Amino acid sequence: MASSCQKKPEYPVEPSIKMKYLTKDVVEETIPTMVNNEWVEPEDSIKIIFEFTDGDGDLGLEEGDLNNNIFFLDSTNLCRVDDPTQYPVNVNVFITDMRTGCIRTYSMPYITPEGIIKAISGDMSILLNSFICRKEVPRVYDTLSYEVQIVDRSGNFSNIIETPVLLIKCN
Repeated sequence: MASSCQKKPEYPVEPSIKMKYLTKDVVEETIPTMVNNEWVEPEDSIKIIFEFTDGDGDLGLEEGDLNNNIFFLDSTNLCRVDDPTQYPVNVNVFITDMRTGCIRTYSMPYITPEGIIKAISGDMSILLNSFICRKEVPRVYDTLSYEVQIVDRSGNFSNIIETPVLLIKCN
């Protein structure tokens, strides 16, 4: 006769993340373009893959949740700002362009587990598909790295991780 018990993982209530990899290390410069009021999907993209843990399992946002994780975007460049007069968004993933300091925002899905054990862990991927070379100095390649951070529904921010360097082939 054999039996087993599931041991409860012990993670802090603050989310924690760890960099795994980028799906590519070289991309073509792609500039977001709109045609007939629709964004044209750029040719090149990468995924940032990272691990996450959260002790109380309150990651992600439910559809229509307007109470948690409200941040503000500058209406001109769509970077995160601390100005409540700007455009409010409900997000939980922040990706900072280390060249410019612009913080782009993303949302991860609602992933709170059912049952008694709420601690969760897994892998997350974020798709990026816009890569612009700095124009102040003409170059064949530009380099870019990102910082990534997440926040749970209780407002607990994770640690910050940095991606490997990405090369952008400039047009």
